[in-house]
Amino acid sequence: MPYRSIKHALLLGCLSLLINTHLFACEGAATDSNSPCAKSENQTIASLAKYQQQYPDITYQELRQLLPTGKVLLVDANRPETYASGHIPGAISFNDKANLRTHLKYPKNMTVVVYCGGSHCIAWHSAADWAAAEGFQNIRHFSAGLRGWKLEGGEVIAMNSKTLQ
Repeated sequence: MPYRSIKHALLLGCLSLLINTHLFACEGAATDSNSPCAKSENQTIASLAKYQQQYPDITYQELRQLLPTGKVLLVDANRPETYASGHIPGAISFNDKANLRTHLKYPKNMTVVVYCGGSHCIAWHSAADWAAAEGFQNIRHFSAGLRGWKLEGGEVIAMNSKTLQ
């Protein structure tokens, strides 16, 4: 199955899980469109759609081609311990604010790519919002995340500088 199909299946699965989890929590609630459960479900779907539209996806192949150019700020939005255990080469931890501040002098039209664990993860929202608030204009989301990077055979770097597969 082509990677793009897997990614889309994971995204749809994630959305389905969010909706089903919400529906389970709201089971037995009024089905009125003004009910808190209906409003919450609509807000969740709208929020996901907003982020996907505002911050377009970048594929594994596109990211692999962009990284060697040095014309990208790659931001890992995973937890510090996840970043330390392995991240995409060249990525800066979103949790390392001092290091992030050193990159604020980059041209604001530079591509910023944010990612987290995979298609199910929404930690990237904060990193994308941060980049936008700092004035960066070309923000992309690597929705496959660290998991997808590894599935494609991409190397990861641990804090001890060893390359992991």
